[in-house]
Amino acid sequence: MGRKPEDMLNEVVKPKEIMEYFDYKYDSYMIVSQKTIKRWIDELGIECIQPKPQRNKDIRYKKSDVLKLEEEKQYNLLKKAEKQIRDREIKKIAHASRRKIQEYYDMLSSVTDEERRENEFQQSLSDYSVPAENTIKQDMVEMCFKELFPNVEFNKEELKKCLFITDNQDMFNDLEYGKAKLYLEEKLYIKTQEMN
Repeated sequence: MGRKPEDMLNEVVKPKEIMEYFDYKYDSYMIVSQKTIKRWIDELGIECIQPKPQRNKDIRYKKSDVLKLEEEKQYNLLKKAEKQIRDREIKKIAHASRRKIQEYYDMLSSVTDEERRENEFQQSLSDYSVPAENTIKQDMVEMCFKELFPNVEFNKEELKKCLFITDNQDMFNDLEYGKAKLYLEEKLYIKTQEMN
């Protein structure tokens, strides 16, 4: 069984030992200083063991007084320790966000305009999945598909691409737009498989 933090304290305690005790018990390194402890002791009117020594470094307090001081200040210590942890987490999240943004900009600067356009184009194509499926379903119904045309298949990816091009004509040259329009009008996404 591990040692309790209270066991760190002797019956007679130096101010530095009080600070080390708080640091250890509340994981509050760099939050509580010897000055803070001195202020708390003065606030609570805790007297050092009498007679008071001439040198400050020889001052000692009773363990019971330290535990009383802890009881009074426990809430504040825990709150400060929590804030420190929360601040560290916020910094971590902010750092991770900055890193992702930097990676994104690094990626953008390493990608050519053509690759960037292709990437945007591919992302936009996903919006055309539903219209492409609806078009195919409509044609399947018109053709009584399964019964009358068992050797027909559909090129959904090419259909999505052509739907995108015709909807975004200003992004493409006349030749690309014309080809896409013709592809849709002639229903070239409908293909007949070779019979075996």
